Amino acid sequence: MHEFEQSFLARATIHGGLTLFKPADALSFIAGARDHGVPVLGVETFLITDSTAEPQMDHILDLSGADKECDTWSEAEHFISERSTRGYLFEVAV
Repeated sequence: MHEFEQSFLARATIHGGLTLFKPADALSFIAGARDHGVPVLGVETFLITDSTAEPQMDHILDLSGADKECDTWSEAEHFISERSTRGYLFEVAV
């Protein structure tokens, strides 16, 4: 875990081993990653019910193969912003 990640854990919803963020908190997390030079590797999208975290397989962003010139932070921010009003939570991999 990167140092900056610790400061975001209080904002997260922990569900079955997943660390999930509301859209605004996910965007702040990505800004923190950018500030520390830590690239975003991907974003997974979930709907949370009373008993489950349902992955939204059509809403996954994989940046793990991006080259160093790719602005993974902006890609992830755009991805989340497009989905921010749908009630999703996001897991951001760095």
